[in-house]
Amino acid sequence: MAMGGARQPWAVEVLSVAWCGRGSAGRGGTRRGVGVGALGTAALGGEEREWRRRKNLLLAERRNRPALCSLGYNPGLEGSQFPDFLDRQDHSLVALGSTKKWIRPGGLEEVFTMLERYQDTARLVAGNTSTGIYKDDLQSSPEIFIEIGAVPEVLEEKATEDGIEVSAAVKISKLIALLEAFGRSDSSGVYLKLAEHMRKVATLHVRNAGSVGGNLILAQKLGFDSDIATLLVGAGASVKVVTQKFGESRQSVEDFVAATWDGKSILKSICIPSYSKQDVRFDSYRASPRPLGNAVAYVNAAFLVNLSGDGRVCESRLAFGAFGGEPTCQRATEVERFLEGKVVDSGVMLEAIQLTKVSIVPKKGTSKADYRSSLVASFLFKFLSSLAAPSSSIVPELPYITQAQNGSTPRSSRKIMSGRQTLQEHLQGAVGQPMSKVMGELQASGEAIYVDDIPAPRDCVHAVYVYSTKALAKINGIRLENALASPGAVSFVGVDDIPSGGQNMGLVSDLSQEKLFAEDKVECVGHAVGLMIADTLRNAKAAAGKVVIDYDTESVGSPVLTMEEAVARGELHEIPQFFKDVMKDKHGNVAEEMAKASLKIENAEVRTGSQYYFYMEPQTALVVPDEDNCLVVYSSYQSPDFVQHSVSACLGLPMHNVRVITRRVGGGFGGKGTKACLVASACALAAYKLRRPVRLTLDRNTDMIMMGGRHPMKAVYDVGFEPDGKINALHAKIFIQGGWSPEFTPVMPMGVLSAFKKLNWGAFSFEFVLCRTNIPSRTVMRTSKAASSPTQWSSTSQLSQT
Repeated sequence: MAMGGARQPWAVEVLSVAWCGRGSAGRGGTRRGVGVGALGTAALGGEEREWRRRKNLLLAERRNRPALCSLGYNPGLEGSQFPDFLDRQDHSLVALGSTKKWIRPGGLEEVFTMLERYQDTARLVAGNTSTGIYKDDLQSSPEIFIEIGAVPEVLEEKATEDGIEVSAAVKISKLIALLEAFGRSDSSGVYLKLAEHMRKVATLHVRNAGSVGGNLILAQKLGFDSDIATLLVGAGASVKVVTQKFGESRQSVEDFVAATWDGKSILKSICIPSYSKQDVRFDSYRASPRPLGNAVAYVNAAFLVNLSGDGRVCESRLAFGAFGGEPTCQRATEVERFLEGKVVDSGVMLEAIQLTKVSIVPKKGTSKADYRSSLVASFLFKFLSSLAAPSSSIVPELPYITQAQNGSTPRSSRKIMSGRQTLQEHLQGAVGQPMSKVMGELQASGEAIYVDDIPAPRDCVHAVYVYSTKALAKINGIRLENALASPGAVSFVGVDDIPSGGQNMGLVSDLSQEKLFAEDKVECVGHAVGLMIADTLRNAKAAAGKVVIDYDTESVGSPVLTMEEAVARGELHEIPQFFKDVMKDKHGNVAEEMAKASLKIENAEVRTGSQYYFYMEPQTALVVPDEDNCLVVYSSYQSPDFVQHSVSACLGLPMHNVRVITRRVGGGFGGKGTKACLVASACALAAYKLRRPVRLTLDRNTDMIMMGGRHPMKAVYDVGFEPDGKINALHAKIFIQGGWSPEFTPVMPMGVLSAFKKLNWGAFSFEFVLCRTNIPSRTVMRTSKAASSPTQWSSTSQLSQT
């Protein structure tokens, strides 16, 4: 992290006291090695004198400051600790630019004082790792950050008569180490299983930075699907909460997560009981896209049962989380009451699972709701199977379930896998011989330069889309006062900035067209209204969040969101005449062949959903004004000629005035076949207006909201076939859901029809209905094979027969 020269050891301390943005690269000067010159100017109000005093003290220590390595700091040694002399410094106030403060109180009383002083403008932080998940929260981040990482009262951990008590600011990795240490002498095994599950939470560096209390606060305030909250509820843990007025109180974790934070209380510690003197069974479960961690769970669960001497359930705690409920973590109390006093057998298990399906239900709109519900039942079945009395013999009653599958044997950890492939390089590239990819080494080593890797030219500014949050509305006005007054804001670019002779078109090609910006009406969530321009990407996002659009939703009616609504209201896209003529071709006599068929399926229906793009590099463009009214456009695009045509039409420039450079595309899958024209054209308009370089890179959220995806489809079909599976005739009416603009939708019938012709359907005929709905326009998306849809439908026909 060189900053204008060799960095002195003592400079680390100064930078930890004041993180100053002044004098940074790209802001009119080189970055200084120390950065203390900005301390006085960065301080706010009457605190400037205190800042200068601290600065002088630090500089006075400089002469006697030993090197970091002499104090035991070795960056190459795993487990090295942060140097003590840095932690001993007074970090109580740090200015972050001109509008924000980072305060680090030294005690709990100071924390309450800061909360009282700043109230709604302050946020308590420990590791501040939540910004990795709640990225949109960065745009509305508070003015005051109060870090409690140095408050002694929330940094303690100790053994108590009842178990373990850890303070709220203790890191997750530290809690795992404590559980493993105490677990060696805990006969119940609860602590070790808690530690094992927590190792699957996030990644190592997040566990090292994130705090246990912060994780619980996220579950309480934002409904975060926390594994730790579920584990603590299942283990019967409690928390201590402190308020300045009422002092310390204790409550269960489930009550804490379900409560609403009042802004004046502080989570002090978490108490995890010990079960070493009791006959308990404890286990935890999770299912996620990546089972080894670093992914939020679809469902997590933690179960604890206290058994009597004769194997009856004395008490149980059945906690489920992340299944889509409110609050995010809940106990199945009805099931717990049902199990009390019973010996677990197949009948008890069946009734317990049925009760669970009724009491643990995802809320309406939860993604993968059926899958999550099945996981809830599956986890409980696995746990109860391990409790079943030997005489009940669950497995013989269900012979298709093995002992390992029903959860009665320990789950083994996944082994590390490795593989190696050696290719002999053939420089001449002989036919039939293996060759390495031409750019493979550059890409694998990270040396390949993508559009967003290109160094920013001098005076380059950043653009962020301002888009609609309504599916259908009239625009009454756009208020920009607060946005343009935001730090670093440069300008707003909208439809009124299109030059004379240009058109409000962001995509112009022989196959599809789409407008660049909304004019007087927005027609979907994600409809582009304009660009907010600022000196940095962070400032551009903050300014874009302050743009206020006045909507009128009453005068335009309700939006069309489904294919059925579009058909009922006559909202359809036109099929080009050329495609209509092609589809008139006869493919046998459907009525005659259908009459001959031994078996028929009539009026059957099959649907395919949409898909988002997830290319490695999101949509991005960099436009640099050149001499003689020319533009150089760096675009991550699969068809540079479309970009040239679109930019030329938008700005009213001759095509030879637009130079498009595409070295490589960071993943496309069809998403950069047309949509990248919109990004390049918007960026070019901003650069043309401001006469300076502009960079526009969509973050992943914006990309998925605005860039559409695969067309959802519905097919209603009649099919006639023989007992041996041979299809005699097929007639299908295919509904294709397009977005608010035609884009690539009119071309889709030709693509679908071409795919069908690759298989033998006997006689077949098709009708296509192109539905216009108020969603972002759909476009082309790559598939595994052109005939994937008809293959799926033929499989459905055979399944329906059986």
